[in-house]
Amino acid sequence: GGTTWKNIFNKLICPSCSQKSNTLDVLCNCTCVIIGWFGFQALLERFLPCELVQGAPIKGNEKENGRLWYRINGHLAFWVTLLITQVGWPVWNNNSGTSQQQLLQLTSAPIELLYDYYAELSFVTIVLCFMMSIYLYISSFFGGKNKILADGGISGNVVYDFFIG
Repeated sequence: GGTTWKNIFNKLICPSCSQKSNTLDVLCNCTCVIIGWFGFQALLERFLPCELVQGAPIKGNEKENGRLWYRINGHLAFWVTLLITQVGWPVWNNNSGTSQQQLLQLTSAPIELLYDYYAELSFVTIVLCFMMSIYLYISSFFGGKNKILADGGISGNVVYDFFIG
């Protein structure tokens, strides 16, 4: 077998995949991991105790004195995440040798997988962030006067507004 474009693509996108594994399966698994991680962090941001602070003034936001409210609890979210990854990772274990009885045990997370799939996780993260940026940019055009946009992001230059606004 000579070198084909598919082999080159697989080596660039999924260098740790062996010939037996399917690149698409690995990328789908990495996508689920990144979306799960993002969702977990969003839940921590919403449900952990926080301090509410007002952000910088924004023109066009007459409510709330021209400022948005932000939840400040990232430090606590970091420690909760660290605790869960070190001692709170749920694993089903079959100690008795029978398939009927499985016990839920809490162990440390398999963080070696982050090293094994670093390139794939990075690729998926970049793609998902780019897709979210496109969604947010397009949604900024809808909603009329209810949208609060950054001053620098409404210049009329599409490229500039995409990155600044």
